[in-house]
Amino acid sequence: MKETLEKQNTLLPSSFTKEYKNAKLIEILSDEVNWGVSPLAIDEKGRRKLIKLNSLLFDYIETLGDFDFFIEPYDYDYFELMPANVSRQGIAFSVDRKLNGLELDLFFYPCDYSDDPHRNLPYAPLRVSVATIFDVSIVDRLVKKYFPGNRKSAVIPFSSYRMAELEGFFMDDYDYTEKICRKAVEGGAETEIKNCEHFLSFVKHAGLDRQVFR
Repeated sequence: MKETLEKQNTLLPSSFTKEYKNAKLIEILSDEVNWGVSPLAIDEKGRRKLIKLNSLLFDYIETLGDFDFFIEPYDYDYFELMPANVSRQGIAFSVDRKLNGLELDLFFYPCDYSDDPHRNLPYAPLRVSVATIFDVSIVDRLVKKYFPGNRKSAVIPFSSYRMAELEGFFMDDYDYTEKICRKAVEGGAETEIKNCEHFLSFVKHAGLDRQVFR
């Protein structure tokens, strides 16, 4: 506890702990590792700016109380909200950089869902923006529904309404993955079907050739 408080006093501006009381959020941001490689994190002024950039996300996290979660830095100045259990991946949230809303993202580590020694899947996340959500109640519904659990699975979002939950080493079983994903978007909008096709293409080719997810 003493060590956490010391780190908190070093890394977190006093304005942050006055505004935010979520113990988990404070604990995570009291670890300098979780400030990523942002050049803003080198001094208090920069950290205040970084916190402001992520304020929409932190404002939502403040409502979670003791609900378990984790946040991970990405792309220098932003954070991704995701399940606390590393076995549960796929759905995540961040701040939309252009619009005043929270972004629903596909965020998972493909290497965690493959057991094929012939696939070259680096230890790096796949992150794709799926939709911007302005109604925080929708974000809350998705977080409360899909974050809990400890079985090895990834919830893959094709929109804020259509998801595919894939279990085990699904990166290695295309037929299984294709069946569940196509079922999830059956009768869906064109964008949902397109997102599904892009994801299936990634599953089929990632680590086996040069095709990338776009």
